Amino acid sequence: MQASHSCHLTRTHPALSTLALPCCLLLTCLSLYFSLATLHAVDQKTPANGDDWLTFYYRNPRPDQLIAQLKAWSDEGTLQDSNARAPLLGFLSQVFHQNPQQLQQWYQQTQTLPAKDQELITMALWMCDSEESNALLKKELPKAFAGKKPPKILKLKLDSPSTLDLLWGYYFATGERKALRRIIAMFRYADAPKTLEGIPAGRSPLYTTLPHAAKWSISSNAKQHAKVLADGKELLLSDQLNATEKKWLDESLQQAQSPKP
Repeated sequence: MQASHSCHLTRTHPALSTLALPCCLLLTCLSLYFSLATLHAVDQKTPANGDDWLTFYYRNPRPDQLIAQLKAWSDEGTLQDSNARAPLLGFLSQVFHQNPQQLQQWYQQTQTLPAKDQELITMALWMCDSEESNALLKKELPKAFAGKKPPKILKLKLDSPSTLDLLWGYYFATGERKALRRIIAMFRYADAPKTLEGIPAGRSPLYTTLPHAAKWSISSNAKQHAKVLADGKELLLSDQLNATEKKWLDESLQQAQSPKP
């Protein structure tokens, strides 16, 4: 994995914790963050010296290494990093969904982690929303989520930076093109009004930043993931996108394929 992102990494928790950027743009450095955090914290029993375990998980799923990774991220402070929360929730919820028979064992194995770390794992179990995860939560935490329906990641409103992060986490866990399709849908905001009544002068609605965040994240990840690039090209040639989505996606993919200066 190339460590040539434009962001400057200087601290123990690289990339996400050191980006001097709006949180909606954090995905450009997501794969580098998890790669370096894992390299520092995990021994050679995990694939820290090869493709990053999280961002390339869809290519070579290794659920047997999940607990080691969770403990490594816990040691690094990643599980309590507010910037990492959404992509981790998107990722873990789908790994849990893919491995229903492992949930009880995994839950027990994470009970030694700090309470704050356990909260994120429990939230991911809730968002998993499978028969097995719901039964586990009802057994272990009967009151925590009683009567609360978890959101469907692929059906979330595209109105916040955290949704972008959740969708990339979902994609990295599954490799499913439909998650990328939802990210591309953020380009539709490029046609929306740049000012609204009630917004102070000189300020723009949050949604005006989302097309740029989505574009940057697609371009960055398409440079590192052949599948993101291939999926993007297939969607570009499909009849699923409107004119604005096609324009912005085409620009994202061209940027990803352009030679570095």
